[in-house]
Amino acid sequence: MKNVIIGSMRNWSKVALEWNVANDASFNPNTTGGCTECKGAITINSGEAFTKNVAYYIIGQASKFVPQNSQLLLLF
Repeated sequence: MKNVIIGSMRNWSKVALEWNVANDASFNPNTTGGCTECKGAITINSGEAFTKNVAYYIIGQASKFVPQNSQLLLLF
């Protein structure tokens, strides 16, 4: 929260990037050479079972301060 959300906004950023929104129990997907143990906002354990991680609550907290009609940009 301190570095990703607050730190970005204090430096006049228009974007705060939380990688990634969802991952599986093996921490996939991830980028080659990147973090192989980083959790997303949710971890999908099976077809219908998932776990909320710290990033889930960070996104929820930060969303309270996002102006109305803002646009979400998803990068794949």
